[in-house]
Amino acid sequence: MPPGGIHLAIGMWLGKKTTQRHFRLGIIFGSILPDIDLLFSVIIFLITKNLNEAISIHRTVTHSFVTYTTFLILVMISTLTGITDEYVLSFAFGLWIGTSIHIVLDLFYLAGVQIFYPFGGFISLSPINYADLSPFWQRFLLSIDYLTDPLLFYIPLCKYVNLLKVDASRKRCFLLYFMIYWSVSTNLSFLLIGILIPVPIEKFVIMVYIPGIFTLTFSIFSPLIYRRTILHPKFSPYNYYQRY
Repeated sequence: MPPGGIHLAIGMWLGKKTTQRHFRLGIIFGSILPDIDLLFSVIIFLITKNLNEAISIHRTVTHSFVTYTTFLILVMISTLTGITDEYVLSFAFGLWIGTSIHIVLDLFYLAGVQIFYPFGGFISLSPINYADLSPFWQRFLLSIDYLTDPLLFYIPLCKYVNLLKVDASRKRCFLLYFMIYWSVSTNLSFLLIGILIPVPIEKFVIMVYIPGIFTLTFSIFSPLIYRRTILHPKFSPYNYYQRY
């Protein structure tokens, strides 16, 4: 996958362009949601100790247009029948936009994506194949994967949390600061290891992704944890009053 922070940064940028607050939340959440399959990959590896089996689910069901289009259609039907309201539908539309952006970006990054899973195989528009890279560059790309999350998303989000103060509880602020320091320190360590030590790529994948799962999990759920900040009208460029 392209570094997750890139997905989140683009999601945040697009989200700030709209005054539809639940639509905005859906875009930002959807921009990183497809990579939840890596969380399941780590769980599978810890149980089976089989790396190939663990990564086999990546870029399949959670990276498929079929999955999110089906979800959107179900929400549209439930809204028409009165089960859900317009805010849920607005969130679902944003989620579809965010996940679509993520899927399209992944098409251009090294490996293929099963964009129509379970129909058809992997599709890739990348001019470079990950398998053709030298072990050094493979380690380098892996080591900076989670480094972009704090640099491109956590730190900008921290600015809004401190400015708007609607998520200013001590625990939430501490968690955000902790994840900034955790992600930067661990990934800089991996970057140095990847540059200086010729660790076999299979072992390096395990070294990066098991501790990195804390960063990934926080990245996925941070739009929901700090949803009050993201839903705030001043999070967008349009400053007008809206009830929470």
